[in-house]
Amino acid sequence: MYQTLRRLLKAIGLYQITGGAIGAGIIIYSVIFHPQLNFFWALYVLIGLMLYCFSIYTGMKTFQLYPSGIELTLYVQLLQVVSFSLYGFKYLFNPGLGVMIGVDLTSSTELIFNTQLPKFGIGKAENEAWQLSINLIPLALLILIGSIQGKIKHTANLSLPK
Repeated sequence: MYQTLRRLLKAIGLYQITGGAIGAGIIIYSVIFHPQLNFFWALYVLIGLMLYCFSIYTGMKTFQLYPSGIELTLYVQLLQVVSFSLYGFKYLFNPGLGVMIGVDLTSSTELIFNTQLPKFGIGKAENEAWQLSINLIPLALLILIGSIQGKIKHTANLSLPK
């Protein structure tokens, strides 16, 4: 069981590192090839890079089996669970794979289902859409990490670096 927990944590860490690196790469690409010179765009880029770098950092700590990495992984996953577009404001943070299910209440009630690669969006929405989505991947990871934490607490002789 010890080896299974170690493999699961390393896989989660690698997933976060990869997703964070891809997301940061996409933002850097947009800075190089689609630059805009205004305060809000610079703030958008800064927040996006900080979130993706946080995902990379957390992934590294989790991959190295540090307990702090496991705790931080929970925060990164929580930031990804909900995305929305309400009252002209949007939020979406996904440094990994996204399997989104939600509702669009803009003109009628529609069920939304989509998949996506790493993506970040915060700020003014392009239209007055009313959408709320749940990302199933981080939700599943939250459940898995909670289960792993429970097993770690009950497993004797499980030595993780501090």
